[in-house]
Amino acid sequence: MTFPYPPQAAIAIALLSSVALALSIVLTKHWHGRHSLDSSTGVQKIHSDPTPRIGGLAVLTGMILAWVIAPPAVGKLLGWILLASLPAFLFGMAEDFTKSIGVIARLSATFGSGLFAVLLGDVLLERVDVPLLDLLLSVPALATLFTVLAIAGLCHAVNLIDGYNGLSTGSFLISLVGLGMIAQVQGDTELVHLSVLMGAAALGFFLLNFPFGKLFLGDSGAYLLGFLLSCLSVLLVNRNPAVSPWAAVLVCSYPIIETLFTMLRRLASDSALAAPDRQHLHSLIGALLSARLPQLAQGWWPHVGVCLLIWPFVALGAWLGWQCSGSTPILIGSFTCLSMCYAVAYWQLAAHARRELAPTQPSPEQVTVEL
Repeated sequence: MTFPYPPQAAIAIALLSSVALALSIVLTKHWHGRHSLDSSTGVQKIHSDPTPRIGGLAVLTGMILAWVIAPPAVGKLLGWILLASLPAFLFGMAEDFTKSIGVIARLSATFGSGLFAVLLGDVLLERVDVPLLDLLLSVPALATLFTVLAIAGLCHAVNLIDGYNGLSTGSFLISLVGLGMIAQVQGDTELVHLSVLMGAAALGFFLLNFPFGKLFLGDSGAYLLGFLLSCLSVLLVNRNPAVSPWAAVLVCSYPIIETLFTMLRRLASDSALAAPDRQHLHSLIGALLSARLPQLAQGWWPHVGVCLLIWPFVALGAWLGWQCSGSTPILIGSFTCLSMCYAVAYWQLAAHARRELAPTQPSPEQVTVEL
């Protein structure tokens, strides 16, 4: 029997329903704001007006409604992805509403989602195209542990870069384009449709978030986007043997590099790994833009500036991952080069911040988002 709805219908539903719910959340914030508004206090905060931080609900709803009419093959993939995402999403949503869920609880929830993904779908990562590591991953228990850690890590990595309007969601959309293009080259039409559907649901929220910041993604939304990105990455590698796992790493390189660098920086300074601060790359860029262009320091201009400076870096990683998707040595070399470029840029920006920021500005020692 011919399925009555084309893939475009599910994509349209994902976009329209996400926009509709995102707009509804913004228009009704006087009803739910006592629980859903994000305060402007906190070392990692850079906004001035309390704003709803439950935008992830719009993304999830858009995908659930799209799943109802998605073609069977796409719907099957999307169904278990949505089901497995629930622990991470729900614990993130609880944090968005109560602001009292600890880091350990949320980390455990993302581990739970990663484990459910392994058990429910074909997301067990058994190769990284590095001989010794591949030998270790031939042991099912080690492959499961590695996959769960990778999924949970990307969930928190996306949350880590969620510091300016549009930054994390825009980076997610760019990475989706990269993964979708690789799937297109491999002839994996189902993953192409799945990536576009995910992007449509995220775009609905994005329109209310960038640049004016009427709605925030929240922990629930950031975990959801990271989970979607990780599942799609593993599916792409598992379903297409010609694709190197490092292609997915390169496509998602910005949040990965940011997280690894943040961990090293905090260990070097003897700081708590999970303590919020304002020392991320986007924090330094935003602080310097505000200091150099004080007339644009308020409102949405700093958010636009930060995104326009970082998105090309994200796009470069996605383009390299697409163009070199089958060559592990080139991909590893490219990831190493991008990491070095990030480190050099960070150190240069930190040096400028120490020289230029006034005492009233956050210093580089103060100058991110919660892990």
